[in-house]
Amino acid sequence: MIIAVPSEDSFISQTSNSILNMPPHHVTRWTDKTLNNIAQQFNLELIILHHEKLQPNHYSWYVSNKFQNKFLKSKLIDTTFKRKIISKLSGVYALFFSKSAKSIKNEIGHTVLAVYEKK
Repeated sequence: MIIAVPSEDSFISQTSNSILNMPPHHVTRWTDKTLNNIAQQFNLELIILHHEKLQPNHYSWYVSNKFQNKFLKSKLIDTTFKRKIISKLSGVYALFFSKSAKSIKNEIGHTVLAVYEKK
């Protein structure tokens, strides 16, 4: 059995107002611990747990998210005026720094793949 889901162990777990990472699109949150527990609960062997690398088209999103989290606490939904201002500033910040930040290339992306085999 192969499962590819959004990784709650990646940066998306700290992203506020991410409409594609909340119900009805994603009803559950998938941590590595959860994926390991699936194997135990259903008598499966976890063969591979693979996190994708942060994709270049997500560099700006990643940098923007990290910038916002320096000033605001991450919440699932945050429609405050302060969030809107910080969000705009983070977008400008990300435009300038996402392409030059070499360290972000080593970050995990938003998807995790789990491969199971029946015992």
